[in-house]
Amino acid sequence: MARPCGPVPRPTARFIGQERKRFRRRFRRRHPEFSVMGTIIGRRPSAAHLATLHAVDSGARLVSRLHDSPVSTIPGRIRPRRFGALVIAGWIRLLLVCCACLFACARPSVARFPSGPLELQGSDGAVHDVAELTRRHRFTVFVFYSAACPCVSAHEPRLAAIHHEYRDRGIAVLMVNSEVGANPHDDAREAARRRYPFLLLTDPEARLATALGAEFATHAVVVDAAGAIRYSGAIDSDKIRLHPDATPYLRNALDALLASHPPPAPAHEPLGCSLRLR
Repeated sequence: MARPCGPVPRPTARFIGQERKRFRRRFRRRHPEFSVMGTIIGRRPSAAHLATLHAVDSGARLVSRLHDSPVSTIPGRIRPRRFGALVIAGWIRLLLVCCACLFACARPSVARFPSGPLELQGSDGAVHDVAELTRRHRFTVFVFYSAACPCVSAHEPRLAAIHHEYRDRGIAVLMVNSEVGANPHDDAREAARRRYPFLLLTDPEARLATALGAEFATHAVVVDAAGAIRYSGAIDSDKIRLHPDATPYLRNALDALLASHPPPAPAHEPLGCSLRLR
């Protein structure tokens, strides 16, 4: 049967909308990591993640517009070869934007030790200049604290062991309370109750936590005498229940630094509770 002559009727807005929805459903099925705006890898989406989602959706709309416009709807303006080139260009643009945004998401944030004066009261009742504390030792380990976090309580014996084993080798361990409502008197009483062999510094404005990028309790940051951050992350691979075969990330970093070598892994994701920062 011969096909009727004449131009193909222009698709309606409803048809185009349905095709666009089908395109987005296909894309989200193939890429489930972009299917849920609210939860990405179980964490609250950052600005970079939201930018990625926006770029993906914008690219999908671009390719959808090109895909939804048949060649015959604009006679004499778009030739088949030209239309194919536009579709390919749309896909390339979508791919480049996604790669750029994913690279930005994966790039770790740069933490810097505070350059200005920062004085914090310690559990010994004295006010300490943080920069001066770091200059006195080859390396200083700042471990962020939360009174209600069971991960902190579980790791206290290991931190005390690190303090006793490494203090004669020029390494100091300092606990820091940067949570909202941190009080020097409460911290001093809590440090005495827990029998800390090291200082517990009170940082109520979270200046040190913000500068070092700490968001979780038991986050350990190793700083050298010049103020450079040499390690940042978990104390070990345990969280609440301790295991004898846990990987000692902090000890490995300290041993490498004392041997004048870079840490085998300069960063590990901390496994403690979220800090309640200002």
